[in-house]
Amino acid sequence: MTEFAAKYWYLQSVTFTSAVKTAPVVDAARMWTTVKSGDRLSGLTITLAQGAASLQGQLALKDGETQPERAFVYLVPAEREKAGDVLRFFTTAVDSDGKIALNNIAPGRYWIVVKADAAISSVTKLRSPDQAEFRAKLRSEAEAANTPLEFKPCQDVTGFQVHLTTAGSIP
Repeated sequence: MTEFAAKYWYLQSVTFTSAVKTAPVVDAARMWTTVKSGDRLSGLTITLAQGAASLQGQLALKDGETQPERAFVYLVPAEREKAGDVLRFFTTAVDSDGKIALNNIAPGRYWIVVKADAAISSVTKLRSPDQAEFRAKLRSEAEAANTPLEFKPCQDVTGFQVHLTTAGSIP
């Protein structure tokens, strides 16, 4: 997982440019490149941007509802043009006391969902090229749950309350 020295930075893009001038720029975040020990890689550009937001909140339980042993919060891009941008997907575990915290979030519109015992528990795995189908299903479920959030540049959202998602399920 990437950690940033500054609170308001976020990962904007990871691109790979081939030595061949006519070759297109590749979204390296979406299409991973395997690099072995001793390999030399050139043309990789990692772009950080200023303006990241953060979210702190609490899992809100309904009467009679108990917090699952393992629950995960997901932020999913709500903007159609960002649906395929893996760097706009975020996840974190819900603490045992129900607290949630996400940092280094790119500004924009998102849907938020909380899943019990979800199959994907790390942002690295969530953003993996192998998880495209999972992200599509998650986005569909998040859209149906319709709990929107919009982050402005450098915004700190605190005291946010979110409920467990009950509509649909992701295998």
